[in-house]
Amino acid sequence: MREPGRAGPGATRSSRFYLRLLPSRTRLLRYLLEAHDNLACISVADRRECVLKIVCSPDMERALLETLREIGESVPFTRIFPFPDETSPGLCLPAPEKWKQP
Repeated sequence: MREPGRAGPGATRSSRFYLRLLPSRTRLLRYLLEAHDNLACISVADRRECVLKIVCSPDMERALLETLREIGESVPFTRIFPFPDETSPGLCLPAPEKWKQP
């Protein structure tokens, strides 16, 4: 993460993560993730499969992953890696077992 007040080179590409979850849990996940100001943007990648696309700045990837780990304890989801039409969906970390949807 950058230090406050120190501008660095701008990112040329955003980091993307894809999550599959139960449709009934989408609103709660959005609410919990949006509670962390300016951490990520959320959109629907596939509404039939209930896949959300999470986009963040590359320097915020680790903070986002930590937040998702915390959220995953109350909102079960599965991280999709890689998403079929993406060549570089973000940081290559394996999804913990507790993220798996039952």
